[in-house]
Amino acid sequence: CMPAARRRATTHATAGQAIKRARDTGVPDAKEAQKTNKMGLLSSPLPNSIGASPITTVRYVTAVALGLTALAALGVVRHADLTHRASTGLGLGPERASLGHSTATTPEGNVQHKMRQLHERQPKTQTPQLLEVPRPTPTAGPKATTAAAAAAATVAAPRLGPTTPFPTAFDGTPAVYRYEVVNKFPHDPAAFTQGLVFSASPPDTLFESTGSVGGPSTIREVDLTTGKVRRRSNLDRAYFAEGLTMYKGRLAQITWKNNRGFYYDPATLERSGEFRTPLRDGWGLTTDAGSDLLIVTDASKHLHFIDPTKGDQMTLNKSTVVMDGDRIVRFANELETIDGEVWANVLERDCIARINPETGAVVGWIVMDDLKAKQDPAPGIRGVLNGIAYDPDTGRLFVTGKTWSNVFEIKLTATETGVEEARRICWPAETLPNYGYP
Repeated sequence: CMPAARRRATTHATAGQAIKRARDTGVPDAKEAQKTNKMGLLSSPLPNSIGASPITTVRYVTAVALGLTALAALGVVRHADLTHRASTGLGLGPERASLGHSTATTPEGNVQHKMRQLHERQPKTQTPQLLEVPRPTPTAGPKATTAAAAAAATVAAPRLGPTTPFPTAFDGTPAVYRYEVVNKFPHDPAAFTQGLVFSASPPDTLFESTGSVGGPSTIREVDLTTGKVRRRSNLDRAYFAEGLTMYKGRLAQITWKNNRGFYYDPATLERSGEFRTPLRDGWGLTTDAGSDLLIVTDASKHLHFIDPTKGDQMTLNKSTVVMDGDRIVRFANELETIDGEVWANVLERDCIARINPETGAVVGWIVMDDLKAKQDPAPGIRGVLNGIAYDPDTGRLFVTGKTWSNVFEIKLTATETGVEEARRICWPAETLPNYGYP
């Protein structure tokens, strides 16, 4: 008998010759049979007679075709099962189950899916835009009597509000507030804002004072809703513009490290006069709600009350030290008078101090340390919070900063931020030698 190795070699050689003869004679499925044999789908080599016996050839070809059909059917069933599992998450990990039916099963579909993913990952170009949030309107009706409404009514409200000048019982500890953005408006990101005033004539108007070292500083009329500068007037390059307020129908503007100030006609921004303060410096400027005096800050610890009624050379009426408890608060910057209080930005701090001008006591801190990050992208570097404007007819409150890309309308909200945390965020440095203030 023939050794097994030699028998297998002879059988394979004979099968190869038979396949060649079948191909040469044009047997239709001989090539597929050869491929099937190479893939190992047949349990033994093709018989020697594949090219000589048509009946045998048909039997083997039929067997091969049935085998391929069965394998294809198995693949379809398996794919359907995987698709079902992927869509339902059965038996698959989260990363696989999340694919669902969105993953294409053809090469073209896979390419489209990847291109869609790449497109979605591309950074979107953003431009300054107006964000309008409808204000809540009060609804008429009987008072709620449910337990939930009663519980909500017991939540501590802010101790100060736009129509409540001071706490009914101020114990020396300032109230602490956060804020909520009501609207976001475009703003010139190149404007180094030093003073801000709201005006209802024309409607939704901001008057803004901007500073520039080497000039020109400006006073400008701005459309609140679009951020468009309607008109502007440049100062002489010797002056760096600072605080701005409306006083007896005219805009009054002071200047940095100087005692000079200027009056403007708000209808035209033409200069209508000049004045001198009794101070060597000028930062913030606002009116005193209880008198005809102006209030000025000058990088010191004081609110200075100056009298503009006696001519262009103003006189000092009094000075009040700004205090939070036992701590002197220096560097009150841009100012706004709101319902009898003086609201002040504090240089290099993302906070607003609410000050009782009669005593100098800080009765509230508004913490805004995350507002800067909510601006629209714009060229340049965003500066510090600086700019407060108030619409007394509607109670709207607006804030911005130096070279900010937006003006924000905000409302105050109660907060769980403690007073010590607020002081850590809001208290200014005691000196600022880099600005020339030891």
